[in-house]
Amino acid sequence: MITILVVFFTTGCTPTYDEKKGYKEASINPLFPVPENAVQSELEYGNPIIKDGVKYTIKNIGGEQGLYPPEDYLAEIENWGWYELEDEQMGSMHVFNKDGTVMWLDINQDFLGLYELERNIYSKK
Repeated sequence: MITILVVFFTTGCTPTYDEKKGYKEASINPLFPVPENAVQSELEYGNPIIKDGVKYTIKNIGGEQGLYPPEDYLAEIENWGWYELEDEQMGSMHVFNKDGTVMWLDINQDFLGLYELERNIYSKK
């Protein structure tokens, strides 16, 4: 019985992606949007070029294996003044630049990984 309750509370309480809910400022960079109802948690990373990183859990954000990122979310990021470096995309990892600040957005099936880089490694663009 306890196991059933734990499963219910851990899966039943996770919000589902819905563009109608809107967007909020990311905790690591207030100029970058994340879905309003995404639940933030810590994210471990060991890459020295990453300044900060955070995980946002939200069901159905990226489709199966993160292969289907929501186009409206990507459009909203651009509405906030970011532009995607499409040539730098690697699988589910999207790269965005705004005024020399670079963000990596890793869109997965039920969560986002968001990373701000220490420096712009894409300075030629």
